[in-house]
Amino acid sequence: MAAGRQARHSQLNWGAILYQIKRVLPPAALVGIALLACPFHGVAEAQPEPAPAAQQALLLLRILAYDRALAARAGKRVTIAVIHRAGDAGSEAAAAAVADALQVAGQKLAVAGLPVRVLRVAHRPGALAALCARERCAAVWVGLSLGDALPDITAVSRARGALTFTSDEAVAQHGVAVGLVRRGARTWIVVNL
Repeated sequence: MAAGRQARHSQLNWGAILYQIKRVLPPAALVGIALLACPFHGVAEAQPEPAPAAQQALLLLRILAYDRALAARAGKRVTIAVIHRAGDAGSEAAAAAVADALQVAGQKLAVAGLPVRVLRVAHRPGALAALCARERCAAVWVGLSLGDALPDITAVSRARGALTFTSDEAVAQHGVAVGLVRRGARTWIVVNL
């Protein structure tokens, strides 16, 4: 019986359902609904893979647009730091793809009426705090292979009020605010409260 419920749950079009709900509820209520919509039963069934960089960029900018305090924190532009591990080819490639996609999307879209600026930087312990303070980072995208750096990254982002994003579901479950992961043909938003 439980398998039947799981099959029906995975066949629902949660995007269409959330779109209809979004028209009625305030943005703050959407976080709770998104948590209910996430099919947590699928985590053990399939290995999540990163969503396409262009899709991550659009979702990241869309999520930032719902942040009512963004303009006050960001200043004259929305700065997004894309953090990667230096010397790790996979981390550098993923960060480059996301940074490029954010740059392209940011040229077409404004977030909260502000232009978008993207900074791609290698993670160095202690350096993120200075970067986020100097550049007024509104968001931090956490690249692959940075699991051991999460305490530093999440502490800085929380102190600064910057939202953190990743394409690695395991990292999202250990402190990064939003995970954008691919399961099958769909991209899932994993919210870590």
